[in-house]
Amino acid sequence: MQRTFAVTVIAAALLASACSAAGATDNVGTFDGSAGRACSDAGALAEAISAGGTSPTDVRARAQQIYDEAMASSNPVLQAKAVALFTDATLLASGGNGVHVGADVRAITGFCPAAGG
Repeated sequence: MQRTFAVTVIAAALLASACSAAGATDNVGTFDGSAGRACSDAGALAEAISAGGTSPTDVRARAQQIYDEAMASSNPVLQAKAVALFTDATLLASGGNGVHVGADVRAITGFCPAAGG
């Protein structure tokens, strides 16, 4: 069930990006306001995870916010990284193996400009 949900989320994100009028490499370097918010929130999530005591439900809620912000951005790389984070956080919150959540957050913060996250 969890795997089916994850595959559905990923497929929907890929379908949405495939329908985009922009080319695959357009906007890769764009960090608009939505991207900046996603980067900032990813940095805050990384700090919260490092501090410990963050519940899987809280991680998922924060991942949802990052996902929503990334999807509002025109940056396709950030969008893809947010899909991975949201998928793994959803698996974690539903009792599954969310072992990649930390790596997903680091992938986003590592991609973001230093001022953003």
